[in-house]
Amino acid sequence: MSDKYIEDINRAQLSNSQFYDKAILTLSIAGLILLLFRIQDFQSTTSLLYISLICFVIAIVTNLISFKIGNANLQLIHDNHVEGKSNKGTNIYGKINICLSWITAIALLSAVILTIILRT
Repeated sequence: MSDKYIEDINRAQLSNSQFYDKAILTLSIAGLILLLFRIQDFQSTTSLLYISLICFVIAIVTNLISFKIGNANLQLIHDNHVEGKSNKGTNIYGKINICLSWITAIALLSAVILTIILRT
């Protein structure tokens, strides 16, 4: 494969990742704010409400951590490329970032589902 093709693929992946991070962060913060401002509308303050709040906070925090880990991952990839090293399979930052992305998505989805259950 040509270097231009690989560069284009990497650029597209980075763009998708940035869009995903922005969307998750925006939705998580909006959901948390909405829940906090409308907390008095819930029939009773149950443990589901607190779990929902915690899930929103987890989604926000893991997304921010994922952003920092992603930057470290990109720096490592850049350094390896400049030095001409090939460390396939040894990039721990990439693996951590994937795990954090899944945790973020699951936490946000859980928070939204719990909030919907609380409203019904």
